[in-house]
Amino acid sequence: MSKRNSKGTQPPAKRARKAPSIGAALESDGLRVPQLQDPTSSAFSIRTLPPDHVPALTTICARLFVAKLQFVFHDTRRRTTQRWLRRLPEPIITKIFAMLRQAHPALLSHPLIVEFFIQGDAITFSEEMTGVTKFTIVEVGRLKSQLTSLELIELKAADDRSVASVLDKCDRLEVVNLRGCVKVAEKSAASLAKCPNLRVLNISHTSVPPLAVVPILVSAKRLEVLKAASLPNFNDNMMQKIQTLLEQNLKDENIGEMPSLKTLKLKLNRISETYLLPLLRYLPNLETLDLSFTNITHMPVGLPNNPSPPLRKLNITSTVITGTQLVAALKPFRTLRKLSIGALGAGLGSSARMNSSAMVLTDANLRELTDILAECEDLAEVSLVSNIKLGVSSERALQNFVRKAGRKCTSLNLSNITALRSSVLCGLVPGELEEIGSEIDPPFTQSPLKTLLLNNTGVDDDAWRYISACQSLETLELAGTKFTEDGVFRIIDSCPILTKLDLTSCRGIKVTDRRRFFEVWEAQWKNK
Repeated sequence: MSKRNSKGTQPPAKRARKAPSIGAALESDGLRVPQLQDPTSSAFSIRTLPPDHVPALTTICARLFVAKLQFVFHDTRRRTTQRWLRRLPEPIITKIFAMLRQAHPALLSHPLIVEFFIQGDAITFSEEMTGVTKFTIVEVGRLKSQLTSLELIELKAADDRSVASVLDKCDRLEVVNLRGCVKVAEKSAASLAKCPNLRVLNISHTSVPPLAVVPILVSAKRLEVLKAASLPNFNDNMMQKIQTLLEQNLKDENIGEMPSLKTLKLKLNRISETYLLPLLRYLPNLETLDLSFTNITHMPVGLPNNPSPPLRKLNITSTVITGTQLVAALKPFRTLRKLSIGALGAGLGSSARMNSSAMVLTDANLRELTDILAECEDLAEVSLVSNIKLGVSSERALQNFVRKAGRKCTSLNLSNITALRSSVLCGLVPGELEEIGSEIDPPFTQSPLKTLLLNNTGVDDDAWRYISACQSLETLELAGTKFTEDGVFRIIDSCPILTKLDLTSCRGIKVTDRRRFFEVWEAQWKNK
């Protein structure tokens, strides 16, 4: 035995081979393309429905190119393929690039992207595109004033200097999305302040200093959307400084309000309503407000100079606003389209987020809220996720909500309401009273519901007949429920465009069948 082995040391591990990407410099210049059917970490069972129309010829050809990627980039065909790519018109190239980003993002190498796909007026790089480097990002700057949309989503390669260099050259940008680019900071913010045509800006989860947002707000007078979730050191002290600086800058520019700004997202920042209210007075036309996971304790809407702003989307999930305050604040609003009020009572950083004693939305609050939402003609999305006090004393409040408001929506999230039972969903069926009281008028129209989330509730197979009444249903999440194969089979039978199922932890369904349930339905039930 050798001296090394006597010490019990292991032989050196073999270095893992990295899968090559298209366009990378390889000895063999070959290509390995992963199969599109490879298993993933997704818990969803997904099916693709046949198209209801004949696609354009260019779309068919682009799909075939993406599907046969291994064939067209084979050693003997590579040069021919590259020659033809150079001849394709810009609209076709951008279409192929979008399809490749979805199907084979890891195979898009820096050389390939730079040579063929930095074209057009819109560029999108995402975290799945591991071949993107800071040099790839710098190359985007060659588009200059042609570029109007830049999206760099959760890119590790996106550092502050490379992004700023692009922003400096592309001064006609209208849409900039830097979400999750944690290295983006002061330099990029300073460059953004030189883009006067900005309409949409997302700097959530970046390192942009909150104070650096003020010059952007002042210079981008057409800005409609600002998303600034989870910025560093964004607290009440910083909000006070922002208010003071913004007030001074607007005064210098002789600007009294920012009427263009309609969407404001401040999620996951440690701010309260103390200094938020003065800021909102500059936004008379605010339509979308996201204050989820913040420290607000009262609804910061309804100002003296504008008691009823045209609010259409409101998200106050996981805040400590009480149910009574919520109902009182929402009474003036009849234009709501989306309302997210999950886990009310669990503020930012609360350790008792799922503790029933921390939750504040009760059945009594829900009854009052239902009457308000029933009068919102455009209501499309509601989330009551994790309000675990609902339904504890009686299911009538939840039934009333589903019948009067929930069934009008296209998206409804009732996940983690543990007291919710199948009978609560009876209001989804047109004209069925289900003995919940003659004071509730039965609906006679089909529900437009497309997305229904019932994860970790008490629903079981008895709910299939109610869910099956939703003929427009596309996504159904039943993770952690008591559903069995029989109940889900019947739902698929009745919902012809259902394409996405989440059956995670459904003990009544075999583990091996949960991610391929549509195939199981085809084989065992469809023609039964």
